[in-house]
Amino acid sequence: MLRIAFQISLVLLPFLMFAIYRLATRDKNTFSQKWPFAALTIIGLFLTTAMYVVLFFKEPRGKRTCVSPPRFENGEVIQGKIIPCKNASIDSRDQD
Repeated sequence: MLRIAFQISLVLLPFLMFAIYRLATRDKNTFSQKWPFAALTIIGLFLTTAMYVVLFFKEPRGKRTCVSPPRFENGEVIQGKIIPCKNASIDSRDQD
């Protein structure tokens, strides 16, 4: 649920930033004052960078492990498993 709320907020964020821009320039000439555009650009770059940093550190990682994909053999699905990368094969059919 948290992931869905995060994705929805990422979709709605540009609309919110545009609304702030429209409120800031409501009674002013937009061509003579460029501060809202510069401020919103800097805020957008900061939020994008922050999102990538959060997603980078939030992703689960194991120490030098790889995941073998699930496969279908003899009418049965064999679940994927976590194995050391040195034992991982490039060809998924060569797995034990």
